[in-house]
Amino acid sequence: MQLNSTVRQKHLMLGGRAQLSNSLRRNHRADYALRRGCPSGLVNSIVGINTGKGVRSLRERGRNIMKQPNVVLIVTDQHRLSAVGAYGETPCKTPSIDRLAQEGVLFRNAYTTCPVCSPSRATIMTGLYAHSHGVTSNLHSVGCSINEIEDRPTLLPRMLQAAGYSTGYTGKWHLGTDKTTAFQGSNKSSLPSTIGFEGQDFPGHGDDGRRYKLYQDWLAKKGLSHGLKPWAESTKKVFTSRLIGVLDLPTDATVPYYLVDNTIEMIEEFQERGKPFFVSLNFWGPHGPYFATQEFVDMYRDVDIPPWPNYEWDSRGTPGPHHYKIHWDRENLGWRDWATAVRTTTRVPA
Repeated sequence: MQLNSTVRQKHLMLGGRAQLSNSLRRNHRADYALRRGCPSGLVNSIVGINTGKGVRSLRERGRNIMKQPNVVLIVTDQHRLSAVGAYGETPCKTPSIDRLAQEGVLFRNAYTTCPVCSPSRATIMTGLYAHSHGVTSNLHSVGCSINEIEDRPTLLPRMLQAAGYSTGYTGKWHLGTDKTTAFQGSNKSSLPSTIGFEGQDFPGHGDDGRRYKLYQDWLAKKGLSHGLKPWAESTKKVFTSRLIGVLDLPTDATVPYYLVDNTIEMIEEFQERGKPFFVSLNFWGPHGPYFATQEFVDMYRDVDIPPWPNYEWDSRGTPGPHHYKIHWDRENLGWRDWATAVRTTTRVPA
């Protein structure tokens, strides 16, 4: 699929979020009607309604599509409400997310039953509490569980397939790996492709996605490779290059851009089949590591970023488990150093 860079730019959102193809809004009236009944957490859109076969045909097709709407589920990681304009005053610029909130449904009183990555993702796939689906902590890290999500007819993609849907997945998985062994024992691997999804497999957590061969090959076709620029800011570098930095890449070569490419291609392929589709687009950001292109570091260069509410808190002098997370050079860092670090967390615009 070929789209020029101007069109691609319209698909981008902050922290890897995506404003998808304009084809998702071709029929405004049907789209509006569907959004009024939008299920929690899902972005629903009707695509490709042909108005050239008369009113009766349109109404019949509209009724069918309303029964089986196309669904794009966009998932971000560690995305605080304070980083979304729709929820109040913030230095973060999120116009596309704000538009979704304005035109759709904005939830102001929602809770998760388990605020941990793998259990929450497993709940999306199963519709069950963590104590029922068994993924009760993050996978394969020391101190965490290794029970990967197993294929069964009641998983989301299998139920959608049974209802006639094409199902696609790209981006962060964190519900399984491609490992056959774990901690000296056997392991039954679980990937999107093994539980009913088409698309891309990114085993494990994935950090920020940059190390996967699929992404590296995509970069190589552009004549590029992933790398960081030397630190050129006047402030101290708060974290090492493993966690923070300015990308030596154009925006249209970043991991979030790559995931949007994958999503658009799946949508276009699924549309050709004449069946309803479900596509899950899963960004690694704004979860760390924090890499931004120069374009977006500069976008926030003159934006005032206020200290977080407990910045002056005496964390060293207060006993507690938080000591594990106190920065090793805390006493020698000023707010300017931290504000510069925060600016590099902006991947792509929303």
